[in-house]
Amino acid sequence: MAAAAAALATETSRPTYSASAYWDTRYMGPAKNFDWFFNYPALKSLLHEHLPSGKVLHVGCGNSNIQEGMASDGFKVTNVDISPVVIEQMKHQHADIQSLDYIVGDCRDMPQLEDGTFQSCIDKGTLDAVLCSQSGQVDAVKYLHEIDRLLQPGGKFLLISLGAPAARLALLQKQLWGAVQVLLLPKPLLYLQSDATMTGRPLPSQCAANKDEPIRALGPWPAATALQELAAQELDTRDYFFAYICTKTPPQRPGLEPGPGLGLEQAAAEKQQLLLQQQLEREHLQEQQEPVGQVQQVPLMVVASPPVAVAVAGAPVAAPEAEVAA
Repeated sequence: MAAAAAALATETSRPTYSASAYWDTRYMGPAKNFDWFFNYPALKSLLHEHLPSGKVLHVGCGNSNIQEGMASDGFKVTNVDISPVVIEQMKHQHADIQSLDYIVGDCRDMPQLEDGTFQSCIDKGTLDAVLCSQSGQVDAVKYLHEIDRLLQPGGKFLLISLGAPAARLALLQKQLWGAVQVLLLPKPLLYLQSDATMTGRPLPSQCAANKDEPIRALGPWPAATALQELAAQELDTRDYFFAYICTKTPPQRPGLEPGPGLGLEQAAAEKQQLLLQQQLEREHLQEQQEPVGQVQQVPLMVVASPPVAVAVAGAPVAAPEAEVAA
């Protein structure tokens, strides 16, 4: 009984990272910039290598400032966040930068944006936050389908996450993202020091000195071989954040030959079956809410960094925050 009461108290007091009220409260007060994971100087080469030039959607922008760096390098960025408070702050901060737009919006449903508007999308911790709620799996499906809707054929979705490939690939590949590549991004020293303080784990021999040092990524590896690569190289995933480069599959044009061993009719039938299965899964999840402590979520890494859910024996637990000013 005591354990059940403690679990209920934890669930009741846990921040709701998918709700605008939590973020409005967080962003009230003096405006300041904070970037999860990395600052723009660290990400610059990665973004230029993997994102096509043109219109970029930045989902869950918060008070990040990577979009200012992207704008100076020629990107046109539409920044979306669920918090009206932070959107007003960022509009004021970047009022003189014409290539930056700011919109209040919920990543699970963005009707104010038209289909196929963007060449690319960047997510830096937003999917992690979405997965924190009790409806996290359903919300994540809605979010990923919105990104698919908003990207042009061949567009890129760059997801930077705490979630290791064993968890994230299972989610991404169920939601129409067939072409996924995986990169490992060594954590900056400040995150590793926080982890070492909490766990007693020694620091790795090599790591980025700060959040501005250019990333020396490992990979990319195709999704089909990423797990084998991690096992073969005996990498400790606790030392890394992860980037997933997802490509929206262009529609098959009439008259083109089908791929080897897969006719167009068969491909269409399999896609329709997948969509139906996803719809049934969503309805099932919506109809059967698990009791406290039984929520099924994709397990995430236990780290001192952006707010995410950590699944331990199937029960989500809020990860500690260690916000260190950049």
